[in-house]
Amino acid sequence: DFEDNLYHILICSCKEAGSYEDAVRIYSQMPESRTHPNLRICCTMIDVFSTMERFTHAETLYLELKASACVLDMIAYSVIVRMYNKAWRPEDACSVLEDMDKQKEIVPDKYLFLDMLRTYQKCGLLEKLTDTYYRILKSEVECDEAMYNCIINCCGPAIPVDELSRIFDEMIQLGHLASTVTLNVLLDISGKAGLFNRAEKVFSMA
Repeated sequence: DFEDNLYHILICSCKEAGSYEDAVRIYSQMPESRTHPNLRICCTMIDVFSTMERFTHAETLYLELKASACVLDMIAYSVIVRMYNKAWRPEDACSVLEDMDKQKEIVPDKYLFLDMLRTYQKCGLLEKLTDTYYRILKSEVECDEAMYNCIINCCGPAIPVDELSRIFDEMIQLGHLASTVTLNVLLDISGKAGLFNRAEKVFSMA
């Protein structure tokens, strides 16, 4: 409603200005509605509390959303996964992604795909990394330099070496730069697979 929209605009303005305490103060003045919380306001506040490293407050808001009648969308899941990763709790981020997978209509954007790859890598979930990699290929998400580096860094051990080589060659042909971490991952995997010509080529780029 109008009042919620006004609160959301004020809270977002404070967040964008870096005035996080003011955002919290405005939020605390809102009338409480635990049965029908405003999804956009809660997500913004989860982001604010995460930035302030007040993860207990951020998680409480998520749990209130989960217990309410609200249906989480792609933006909400993205904010919550990021919150758990910032709090160094990747296993909880994985649980959130499992809940998201049950909603088949949700299509991740580039940023959520990046967070998914990093989360699954931290938890050592190779099968999830493989599935996410092929989902990215089938999606309409444009692969930029950050995405290519993240795919190679995270999915290196999870996808076939030939596929890894293909994605690296594609990245270079498009003019993107490989990070030091990416080159180290490729060197390690190429060396272990006995692909010494490939390893030499990667080494020459380091």
